[in-house]
Amino acid sequence: MTEIDVSQLALRNMTTGQERQTTLTIQEKADGLISLSLQVDSAGVLTAHEATGWDALTALRLALEAQGWLLICYGTSLNVTVTPMALNMGIGSVGSRLRMGVRGGLDTVDIFQTGPDVQPATVQDQLDWYQAWLRSLAANSSA
Repeated sequence: MTEIDVSQLALRNMTTGQERQTTLTIQEKADGLISLSLQVDSAGVLTAHEATGWDALTALRLALEAQGWLLICYGTSLNVTVTPMALNMGIGSVGSRLRMGVRGGLDTVDIFQTGPDVQPATVQDQLDWYQAWLRSLAANSSA
């Protein structure tokens, strides 16, 4: 097992909006799976093991959402996605920041990092935004 990174991130309570700091540990297992471990509170750690960092992050997010929490990082930002090509590079941790009506990403981000422009969203809200982005491309190409 190889430790790839440790990130200090925030969790946001979906009801109260309160935030607290947490630690995300990213590891590559001997079998090639990416393992994420998130310290949720003093008593518990959530883990996810998937083929890519994006898939592991999605699994972790779904578990957090079930407990009423959003993780704040670029991978959870409303307008960020990981392209199929990026999933096949490295551990699948390079995301593209998208803008409605504009083909291609504005720039790339590390999905496990954070910044002041992160717009944390649920997995479903992020998927819905991505579908709206795809429709905006179709609308622009037919105009």
